[in-house]
Amino acid sequence: MSSLCCAFRGWLAVMAALVVLPGMVRGADPVPADQLLPPGVLAYLSLSDIKELKSRFGETMTGQMIHDPELQPFNAEIVDLFDEYLPEVEAELGFSLHELADFPTGEVAFAAVMPAGRRLSLIAIIDVRERGDTLERLLETLDEALKDQQSEAQVEQFEGTDITAYALPEDAGIFSTFAYVIRDGRLVLTLSADTGIMEDVLVRWDGENDRTFAGSSVYSYILEACEVGRDGRPLMAWYVSPIDLVRAVMSSNEDLAMQSMTVMTFLPLLGLDRFKGMGGTMDMATDEFDSVTKTFLYVEQPASGILKVFEFPAIAQGPPRWVSADVAQYSAVNWNLQAAYTAVETLYDLFTGQAGGFDRMVDQVAQQPGGPMIHPKEDLIDQFTGEMHFLSDLPPDAGIEDQRMLFALQLKDEDRMREVLNAIKATNGVELTERDFQGTTIYEAEQAGSGGMDPAAAITRGFLLFATHARMLEDVIRRDEAENPLADSEDFQRIASHMPEKLSIIGYQKPDAQVRAVYEMVRSGQLDAVTEGKIDFSKLPEFDVIRKYLPTTGSYAVPDERGALFVNFSLPNEN
Repeated sequence: MSSLCCAFRGWLAVMAALVVLPGMVRGADPVPADQLLPPGVLAYLSLSDIKELKSRFGETMTGQMIHDPELQPFNAEIVDLFDEYLPEVEAELGFSLHELADFPTGEVAFAAVMPAGRRLSLIAIIDVRERGDTLERLLETLDEALKDQQSEAQVEQFEGTDITAYALPEDAGIFSTFAYVIRDGRLVLTLSADTGIMEDVLVRWDGENDRTFAGSSVYSYILEACEVGRDGRPLMAWYVSPIDLVRAVMSSNEDLAMQSMTVMTFLPLLGLDRFKGMGGTMDMATDEFDSVTKTFLYVEQPASGILKVFEFPAIAQGPPRWVSADVAQYSAVNWNLQAAYTAVETLYDLFTGQAGGFDRMVDQVAQQPGGPMIHPKEDLIDQFTGEMHFLSDLPPDAGIEDQRMLFALQLKDEDRMREVLNAIKATNGVELTERDFQGTTIYEAEQAGSGGMDPAAAITRGFLLFATHARMLEDVIRRDEAENPLADSEDFQRIASHMPEKLSIIGYQKPDAQVRAVYEMVRSGQLDAVTEGKIDFSKLPEFDVIRKYLPTTGSYAVPDERGALFVNFSLPNEN
């Protein structure tokens, strides 16, 4: 086992302590981890308060379900399985599950950092107050393992704090030093080229330093955009700068350094140099939500290159009246197709060095002998408004394989699109039939699809509709728009009340039907072979027992002057 593996093993024991969300004892609030880190953070994850995380999870619908009395016989099956393997795991780690469960007592944060002029480093900052005994044993175990690999501890002081460091062998890869510090009840672990990154943390220990990761303009903007609307910090916050992270990893490896330079050269051409980072927050059991996650993509404006393909203007959105309240899932997006087409055209011409080359290629496709003579731009792209809808349902008592889906693309001109479909149908080799259904022409493939699907298409209600099952398409055509529309349902109205008026993307999901199909499959014993009969799934209660714990969820996206915000949330059930 290499010294680096031993160091990671120590980290593994630390992270294993997070699995069951331990309790904690709080004293004075320490400086948040993002204020201890220097600028140059490439990736970051923080659980702000382990005790609060555990408490709030218990208040969620899922937390309540786990403790439902009718679920306890099945829970006992899981506990018995853990008991079978637990002694071996505890012996390997050298600690009991209870000790590991109680190890972290506050914030836990991990980061990949590469300050200017430095090499890539990994950092963990863990609140372990009142866990001195466990901490001492863990460090002793780690020290012994590293000594077995001829790596001796070297202790040096920095501003009155002991830094314990181990030199790792050359085969340890890009990291040559493993170090740790214990200060004010917090454990700091680093894997780096030297102890410099540890010193960077220590000089910020009092929270007074004004050059920190927390002060990063991109990270701070993301956190503000993803605030959770309650006092205090979110239960979880994260951040990553994908471009910088890839650059750091490649430049840290001599074999990839030259390739890194080539890759970085192409980024401005693609417009990806303007993608500065992404991050978000997660919270549970708030005043409004059962759970809520927010993600922000930070793009320096004006966006260019491939990023222009993904332009989704915000408009007033919602399900059309023909969408039934019986659907299991509904989503819609407003996509600027003209901007996307122009972006692809510009990139093609740029990389081929042929001005107008993309237009000529598209014209050639339209004039292909034996083809339908359809112009991809004029007959397709230009005929859609960019408003798209997706819905799915699952008939009662059906299996998950019987899920039906429908896509709807809003049209500018129904008659023009009928001409396009008829041209496709008339093309040699295209096997389409058509039939009339209540005054609407339905186009179907002559051979049914796989999995019992019978795909079909139709033009009606101002949309081009594609369905995986013709019966679903018929249901939409025959529907009375005033009969039980999703837009008027109580569930959807509750979800919509937590959304802005104008949206780029909207989503709604009622999990009952989909979860029921999977749940009944598991409960019937179809997974017994996977677990080798060690779990008796027949002890799961009737589906109605857990149904009341399945929250309705919503999601949406809105553009921002510096990127886009994506929100996913669930609401506590009222019953």
